[in-house]
Amino acid sequence: MAHEVFISYTTQNKTAADGVCAGLEREKLRCWIAPRDVLPGSNYGESIVNAIECSRVVVLIFSSASNLSPAVQREMERAMHFAKPIIPFRLEDVPITKGMEFYLASCHWLDAMSPPIEQHINRLAAAVHGLLGKEWSQPIHPVTDNKRAPRALLIGVAALVLMAAAAGFFLLANRSHRTDSEKRRMPSAAPAPANIPTGLSLDVQVRNPGEAPIMDAFDTTVAALTQVRYELQREEGVVKISPACAYRQRIGEHAVVPVLPAAGPNGAHFNNSPLVLVLQLLNDTSKALSVHRIELQVSESVPEIEPILVVHADAAGLQIFNEGWAPIENGTLQISAPEGSSGKLTLAAFEKMRVIPWSQLTKSGTPEQTAKLAGTIEYFWFNKDGVRNSGSFRFESRPGEPMTQKSAVTATSKVEAEPALQLEFDKSAYSVTGPLARQLTPGENDQVEVLIAAPRTSHHRFHLLVHYNDGQDGILRSPEIDLEYFAPRSVAQ
Repeated sequence: MAHEVFISYTTQNKTAADGVCAGLEREKLRCWIAPRDVLPGSNYGESIVNAIECSRVVVLIFSSASNLSPAVQREMERAMHFAKPIIPFRLEDVPITKGMEFYLASCHWLDAMSPPIEQHINRLAAAVHGLLGKEWSQPIHPVTDNKRAPRALLIGVAALVLMAAAAGFFLLANRSHRTDSEKRRMPSAAPAPANIPTGLSLDVQVRNPGEAPIMDAFDTTVAALTQVRYELQREEGVVKISPACAYRQRIGEHAVVPVLPAAGPNGAHFNNSPLVLVLQLLNDTSKALSVHRIELQVSESVPEIEPILVVHADAAGLQIFNEGWAPIENGTLQISAPEGSSGKLTLAAFEKMRVIPWSQLTKSGTPEQTAKLAGTIEYFWFNKDGVRNSGSFRFESRPGEPMTQKSAVTATSKVEAEPALQLEFDKSAYSVTGPLARQLTPGENDQVEVLIAAPRTSHHRFHLLVHYNDGQDGILRSPEIDLEYFAPRSVAQ
C-alpha cells in the first residue's frame, strides 16, 4: 500500500527515527523508512529516490549528525526537486549548515528537544494530518447547503440533551473513552452516510517549482534572471501560490538590474513557466472510484495593477518597456554613466514603451559601445484603488556589451495538461469546470495535472473541487487557494 511519509535520518539517530515511525503509524500515517522498506535485491539509492517521489510529506530527523550528513542533504535536495513539504523534527539545538539551510530555510520546524519525545511525536502526527488535509479531503454532497456548526458547540448541545436522557449515559460514556488521537482524526461535520466512501483524499502541489535561484545580477544569464516559476506555501489552512523571478525581486527591492539586450522577434522579456497544479488522488477505499470532473469555485479575481519596467539599449537609444499593467504617470531618468552624459531627464507619461534617443542621453549623441551605461529611474503610477505609488531602481550594462545581441528570453513555455482551466481577471463568484476521466482502483494513487491560466497579471482566490461518482456524486474540496498569477504584456494571452 502507498506510503504518505518519508522519514530521513542518519544511523546515529535510528532509535529516534524508529520511534517517530512507530508513532506516526499508530496515527494511521503510512511511513517509508530505510532499511525496513528497501526491497531485498533492489538498488538502495534508487529505492530512496522513488520513495521520496511517491511520498506526500518528508520528515527530517534533525540533529548534529544529520546536519553534516551528505546523504541526508541529497535526500533534502530530492524532496525539494519533487516539491514535497519538509518538516524538520529537531532533536538538538545546533546551528544549521549553509548546505542544509538552502533546503530548510522556509520550512516550519518542530522542536523535540525536551523529554518525553512521545509528546512531540503526537504534535508531529497532528501536523502531518493537517498538512495532508485529512479533514478537508472528506467527501461532501454538492446539493447540501447547510452550514456546519462548530464541533465544540455541537458537543456541548449534545451533552445537555444526553444528560437529560437515561439512555444517553451509555453513549456519553462510550464517547469519553475515545483517545485524543481518534478525536483529532474525526471530522467536524456529521459522519457521511455509509454508502459514501471516506477514504478518497486529495493533495495539491505545483509541478516542479524548482530551486529558487540565488544569483548576482551580472553573474547569470538573462534567461535565468528573467525566468518565472511558481512557488507553493501553506499558511493557516490557505494554499498560497506566487511567482518567483530574480529580475522582479530586484525591481521590488530598488536594486540594480542589468540593461537587457534587444528582445527577440516576439518581444518577450520574461520566460514564464506555466502554472500546473498537480492533484494527488489516493483511493484508500475497498471499491473502485470514477473521477469525472474538476471545478474551480472562484470567490474573487482582481487585476494586479503595477508597472514592471525593463530597460534595454540599441542603436536608436535607451528603450524603457512597461511589462506591467499600470501606466506610468510620470518620472525622471538620471544618467550617471558614461561620462559626459546629459544628467537628469523628465519621463513623460507612457503606458507601454518610451524611447530616449542617444542625442538626449550623451553629449556626443551616439552610443558608446565600450563604455558602461548606468542610471536611475524614478516613476509614479496609480493602483486599482486610485492611490498614487512610487518606485525606483538603478540599471547598468556591461562595458562593451553588444547592443544588438538578441535576448535568450523566449515566449511562454508550452505545456500539455488536461484539463486547462481559464480564470477571469476582473470577476467575482464564478465557476470554471473541465472534464476529468480517471478510474482509481482500491489503494491506487494517481496524479492529475491541471493547467491554470489567466489573460493578464491578476490575483485569485478559489477552492478546487474534484467530482467523483459512486452511484451518486461526491466531491473532494481543497482548502482555499490564494493565487498570484503573472502574465506580463509581452506574454499575455
